[in-house]
Amino acid sequence: MNKDRQSTTSQDPKSTSIIIVALLFSITLPLITGALLSWHSLGELDVWLHQKAGQDILQDLNMPQVNTYSYTEPNHPWTNHEWLFQILVAYTGPGQDDLEDGIDRWIVLRLLLTLLLLVLLLLGDRLWRAPPLKLYWLAPGIFLGVAMLWTRILLRPEMLSYALIVIVIRLAERSGEEPWNIRRLFSPRTREGLAFFSTLLWAQIHGFSALAPVIWLLAGLVGYIPHSRFPRTNLTRLSAGTVLILAALLMTPNGWQGFIYPLKALGQFSESSVDLSHTISELQPLLSTQDGLGFTLLAFKISLIWGLMHIILTWPGRNILRITLWLLAAAATLAAQRNMAFYAITFIMLHTSPASFQIRPLFPKKWNFPPALALVPSLAVVLAVAWFWTALVSDDFYLAEGQSRRFGAGPTVARFPFQATRMLARTPGTPLFANVDAASLSLSRGQAKVFIDGRTEAYSPQTWLLYQKLRQAGPEALNILDHSKTSNVLLTLGGSAFRPLLQAMLQDQRWIVRQADPAGVLLSRLETPQPGAKENSLASFAILQPQEPNENLSPTRRADWLSALATLHHLAGNPSQREAALRQGLSLRPEHPLLNHNLGNLLMSKGQNAPALAHFQQALKTNHRLSGSALNAGVCHMQMGKFKDAEMMFSQAARLQPENYQIWVNLSLALQQLARPDDALNAMEKAVALKPDNSRLRQALREMRSQQ
Repeated sequence: MNKDRQSTTSQDPKSTSIIIVALLFSITLPLITGALLSWHSLGELDVWLHQKAGQDILQDLNMPQVNTYSYTEPNHPWTNHEWLFQILVAYTGPGQDDLEDGIDRWIVLRLLLTLLLLVLLLLGDRLWRAPPLKLYWLAPGIFLGVAMLWTRILLRPEMLSYALIVIVIRLAERSGEEPWNIRRLFSPRTREGLAFFSTLLWAQIHGFSALAPVIWLLAGLVGYIPHSRFPRTNLTRLSAGTVLILAALLMTPNGWQGFIYPLKALGQFSESSVDLSHTISELQPLLSTQDGLGFTLLAFKISLIWGLMHIILTWPGRNILRITLWLLAAAATLAAQRNMAFYAITFIMLHTSPASFQIRPLFPKKWNFPPALALVPSLAVVLAVAWFWTALVSDDFYLAEGQSRRFGAGPTVARFPFQATRMLARTPGTPLFANVDAASLSLSRGQAKVFIDGRTEAYSPQTWLLYQKLRQAGPEALNILDHSKTSNVLLTLGGSAFRPLLQAMLQDQRWIVRQADPAGVLLSRLETPQPGAKENSLASFAILQPQEPNENLSPTRRADWLSALATLHHLAGNPSQREAALRQGLSLRPEHPLLNHNLGNLLMSKGQNAPALAHFQQALKTNHRLSGSALNAGVCHMQMGKFKDAEMMFSQAARLQPENYQIWVNLSLALQQLARPDDALNAMEKAVALKPDNSRLRQALREMRSQQ
């Protein structure tokens, strides 16, 4: 007996060390990765609107039923289905005087919500019960799933919603394990009772709660699949649980309207000509994202193959529910090309399922490979972690993905026009047109009434059409502002969408610049036009900006600030100051893709093609999805007579942005110089198909066909 105990004990240290190392790869490293991904600058646009709504709920102790933040549609029905999250944001967010400290509290909150989600994902299935060698092989998939979460690690109600999705899935798939007793239906000790209370909480936070009855029903039906090895529940229990969860969805301050909100949101623009995918960044199709997300899209494609292989290797376990949810999430991501986080969650749950612990060996048992074979996935995880963590903390990852996020606390540089909103606070309630990037901040900080904000459900399609016409800055744009009696306009400079409108307003004597900085420009309507008001011109405001960024910022953030300053000088017509800001920014981060691209544009406009080409190539080296840099690099090659190199760059640009007719025109010209008439004709035909109303292109196509 004593010898047996000593023998067993002598093996414990070895077994314990193997388990600890396995858990390190499968749990600890993903948790640290998630923490690093969540610790980034505040760039969330909607958080200010959530703060404003939460403050109003706390002040009035009443749930709003209509949109009160707009002067265009002040009585449009609005179902506030995120009220509990908004109260949380209002409690933790900044006041009017402690902006920096308040933002840091939000970043800590985001970190805690991320860790909550990951703890539920990684510990809820008790990974420590898995054989250590199996964990080694599961670790790469778990890490890949966590890495794909990053696009939606934002201070939004989805962060809590994703955690509740995980809870409901686990409750649903184990609903058939308990004895059935209808008297215990509402008990928190039963799966049905826990699902009810989880859904009740979920319904106060986010509209994704509509998935709860779908998940519950799906889990119950999976048990009736022959040989599914899934707990089978009786139909009475399944029906009762579903009704109970549906009842939880009704128990919100919005009542019936909150229950049907998801259906209303899905059908809001179904019969409208409004296309919000080019208006609101989060609605843009994932796989057609331009100028970024190279690693993320590659990881998504790898995960599809990895997931299918994982299902094959674990098929005897047959966790049909998780397999089905993963396949549905993959289909939804490919179709709607959104919800990458929901897909990543279902991908991780494929690996944490107890069925995954039964993964088949990759080779026949008779080959008798040693346990050291586990070093292969372990080494892969170590290398991935070393690269990923280094890239995150140095901002190399975010630069390569084309994102404005930066590692660390504080707001994203030149993202929020704080100074302009402080000026608006002096005249609360003034009608303000602000692009979506500035509207929420204006509501929270400036107390203004806005033309429109990012809540698609709070405005009719007709108002969104007016917004898009203003964005296009056509002949009727300024008339729309006149007709709506808009007195102030605030435009952020982070994107180029509203620059045509800004330039039109700068040329109109009825509008004057009240404040401008690298974050945005505030213009006000004049009762009496004052032509030539030099002291209020955009150029004057641009020159007043400090030429040295805050030394406490990281080199990347300082470079970002100089990039935004260069944009302000460009719009103000200060070419020398623009070039100086670009070069100063590159002295801080020589590989910064946006700075390289913009300096390349400036040099190309001056006919300096060789140095411009070097900057375009550096931009592409950092972010290989910059179609504009590939196009301009091809133009530089053309100007230098390097037609083969030009054809290669135009082809790369066409792969990245096939709907850009200018790329096909330039590719056609390069192919003509290379004496490839058939290919040149094909490229020109594609250009005309994309731009059929361009008479010059149609004429060029006719001439090319006549020469065949």
